Amino acid sequence: MSSAIPALENYKLTLLNNDLIGHISIIAQTMKKTFFSELNVLFDYIKLHQSQLRCIILTSECKHFCTGLDLVEASSTLNGDSEDVGRQGIFIQRLIKQWQNDLMNFFKIEIPVIVGIDNLCIGGGVDLISFCDIRVCTENAKFTIKEVDIGMCADIGSAQRLPMLIKNDGKLRELFYTGRFFDSKEAQELGLISNIYKNKEEMFKKMVELATTISEKSPVAVWTIKNVLNHQQQQDFEQNLRYMQAINSSMIQTTDMKVAIMSFLQKQKPDFPKL
Repeated sequence: MSSAIPALENYKLTLLNNDLIGHISIIAQTMKKTFFSELNVLFDYIKLHQSQLRCIILTSECKHFCTGLDLVEASSTLNGDSEDVGRQGIFIQRLIKQWQNDLMNFFKIEIPVIVGIDNLCIGGGVDLISFCDIRVCTENAKFTIKEVDIGMCADIGSAQRLPMLIKNDGKLRELFYTGRFFDSKEAQELGLISNIYKNKEEMFKKMVELATTISEKSPVAVWTIKNVLNHQQQQDFEQNLRYMQAINSSMIQTTDMKVAIMSFLQKQKPDFPKL
């Protein structure tokens, strides 16, 4: 590679198999603002070298794969600086759009992305993995679409991507409405996960093997396959993301969200007013 790999707070990039495979490691399991913004720096570097790279694998060095948004920071960020409802709505819509676009890097990069999940994958972590091409996990992985428990609908990818991946509509809605955890076996049965491995070491070994197999195929063929598959999903998908930006720019201003976050942080049951 001709330029230095960027040093980041939330990610580490290493190159494997004669620089044909890029390994992105998450090194901060909570999603702060920089968790999103650094993805653009990371993928700008990857795009400069994607003519050589054939596949990306994504794992986490943390105890848990991803524990979702930093609720304290997110609550402060979403409050914005304006008391005007219209201006606040515009601010929130722009923020949601930016975070969606940051995670869309995994979807739009023109080489396959394989993600491996170990232990917990919560809220925004599920948004993140939904943008990847192939998802695998360890036996002890657990998932939750947690946003309902903080008084909101998941708005940076899950509500748009998961219906493409999980075809059991009733079960999908149950997971969104309840925010309950589901394990690796259920995730595989639902179609979210392709393969389950005993532990993190076996998972990483198998991910490298799969990425190596892909890297040995024609890069033109793989490029074409990803572009064709993405094209068939992208139009409705991006339209639904824009709808999500519009509706949550107002819904996130609900007092229910403040009640839910405070109750969650204080480990108390929330008491919501009537609709």
